[in-house]
Amino acid sequence: MTKYEFKIEPKEFKMVSEDGYPEDMTECIALFKMEDGIHYMIGAYSEDEKNFFVDYGYGGMSLDRKDVFAWAPIEPEQLKEVK
Repeated sequence: MTKYEFKIEPKEFKMVSEDGYPEDMTECIALFKMEDGIHYMIGAYSEDEKNFFVDYGYGGMSLDRKDVFAWAPIEPEQLKEVK
């Protein structure tokens, strides 16, 4: 299995309250708050479904966009293979 790493600077995050949601099918990291703190999900945004989602190939998960407070796009150039 190939492993990758990437870096995102805090200034790269878009606040939903100020910047809205990403364009349809944008690959991104989404930040959301739960009772035990702030969590993240890496996946894409679906404008049709109004959610962020990740597909593992055998199933996946989705997160209602109302639960996300910030997001940052992930570009392929940011991914570095870890050897």
